[in-house]
Amino acid sequence: MNIKTIQKIGGITIIIGALLLILYSILFFFVLPFNQMKIDFSKLVLHNYWILTSFIAFIGLLLLMYGYLTIYTKIYSTSGLIGLISIVLIEIAYLLQIIKVSWEIFLYPIICNHLESIFLINKLIIISNPLVKIFNITSSLTILAGIILFSSVIFKSKVYSKISAIFICLGAIMYGGGPFIGAFVSLIGILIFAIGCVLISKILLKS
Repeated sequence: MNIKTIQKIGGITIIIGALLLILYSILFFFVLPFNQMKIDFSKLVLHNYWILTSFIAFIGLLLLMYGYLTIYTKIYSTSGLIGLISIVLIEIAYLLQIIKVSWEIFLYPIICNHLESIFLINKLIIISNPLVKIFNITSSLTILAGIILFSSVIFKSKVYSKISAIFICLGAIMYGGGPFIGAFVSLIGILIFAIGCVLISKILLKS
């Protein structure tokens, strides 16, 4: 398989990945009892659509993880050390996000379906654990730094459009901050992010 085929596949995976994250956001904020998250997180986990919602995010993240690598293949020779650092940060960040989602798919439902362990979720024992907090903060900071750096590399490149870099960076920041500001902000953010991804993918698909 040559590099052009790999890049075209990357263009497809980026579009599908972004669309899956849009679907995930709609389900998470508007189908699951999102307003109960801080009161009793177990109500989200025990919802009929919890595993489906988490699995959609899992697949979307995997596809984007591959897609970002293919974006880098077109600019690695001109992006320098900053480009290398940014793609490493993004890949690590997506890996950490995938680990978090795997907990939500495979561990949280088991914990919530047993009376003797459900308190670990609804009393926020797991989330408030110092090591878990460090993991979550590291994950958030890594993806924030990676997105900002990689978007700046895309912006400066002569391969991709500047507007795609702006959309990806702005959309990711809005999406990440959405749960603290409001579901609507998060949804708008992921839509902006997806538009940026589509603009990037058009270049990859022309490879």
